[in-house]
Amino acid sequence: MVFKKFIFLSVLLLSMFVARLFAYDFEVDGIYYNYNSKNQTAIVTYGEEKYSGKIVIPRSVSFNGRTMNVDRIGKSAFFECRELYSLFVPKTISYIDMSAFYINSSKMRTLVFEDGEDLLSYYYEGGPDEGDPMRRHLYVDSVYIGRSSSNHKLAVNFDKTKVMSIGSSVKGKYYAITPELETIYISNPNPEEVEVIFSGTTFVNAILYVPIGSKEKYMKAEGWKNFFDIQEMDVANMWHGDSDPNNNNTSSQKCEKPTIAYSNGKLTYICGTEAAICHSTITDTDINSYSGNEIQLSVTYNISVYATKEGYEKSETATATLCWIDVAPKTEGITNGVANVRATAVMIQNTDGQLTVSGVDDGTQINVFNINGIQEGSSISRNGSAMVNTNLAVGSIAIVKIGEKSIKVVLK
Repeated sequence: MVFKKFIFLSVLLLSMFVARLFAYDFEVDGIYYNYNSKNQTAIVTYGEEKYSGKIVIPRSVSFNGRTMNVDRIGKSAFFECRELYSLFVPKTISYIDMSAFYINSSKMRTLVFEDGEDLLSYYYEGGPDEGDPMRRHLYVDSVYIGRSSSNHKLAVNFDKTKVMSIGSSVKGKYYAITPELETIYISNPNPEEVEVIFSGTTFVNAILYVPIGSKEKYMKAEGWKNFFDIQEMDVANMWHGDSDPNNNNTSSQKCEKPTIAYSNGKLTYICGTEAAICHSTITDTDINSYSGNEIQLSVTYNISVYATKEGYEKSETATATLCWIDVAPKTEGITNGVANVRATAVMIQNTDGQLTVSGVDDGTQINVFNINGIQEGSSISRNGSAMVNTNLAVGSIAIVKIGEKSIKVVLK
């Protein structure tokens, strides 16, 4: 008996550990977030699927009708995401936590920190090898730094980086432990405002591009004067993270956006890019709408899917809401413990405010209202579907009335 209790307890603890391992509060467009209730902001974290392809962290994100600033990258968010090849960090990010970029032997090509005036802070405790997210095990070809940091000496320590670009807003003192540097761009015409300490190998072998008219100042400035090859360039022509400077190593192709279809109890994803793999997230929700003393329930699934293929950019994310509505109200009820409800599956998809409702009988009236009850559009279904044009934005709530049944949907 004791042994059985031990086994049960072990399984329970393992289940709890697995649940916590992939703990995140919500997911939007393939990026996982935790909600910071103190600041009412979103924190980028990890989830079931490791990040891959090109990831652009947004400045803000909308979920269930609420819009939040994205202000942090959480602990181990991109841990060992070896298929990640491009990452954009917006200026709203104020803090990067421990081991956020611990990626050993990755295929990462570009890492971009958007231009901004606010300081960017990193986890740092004890020494550069103790959890520093920017120092160890980050292999990336090209780095653009558009912001100064509170931990200056950690800001540009990237292994195996060949191209580095420093924006005009960056000031202070930095250490660049990047022995393989070949090209350096700096947009600031005043070398005294930013000091970067490079290795002797970099001084001898890398080309330093400086703003037109500032070459002589750089040739006299401490640190910068050690470069063997300093050339002037129009700042507008420097690399600012808006493309991949290693075009010969990067495919310009992007995976096609998948389509979502539902039939006979099965979801099907189709991507026009041959051999692409579709990655989906499905959350089940019981969305409730209330009217007086009556409550209408509908089982609802929120679906998001994107496609990836090695050498291609990640596709745009396709989203849909799949729900079931009863088709014969008189059959509702429970008899002998068995629910007796005839229902049909209806799928709702949003494309720039145009809602496509599929799976409904021909001739069914479809009306769409906003959260305030104002009608946004209407249509009648033909060939099993209807398209309703609205002015509703992503993140807003739509009330979709299908015949006599109403469904609340968060547009994605």
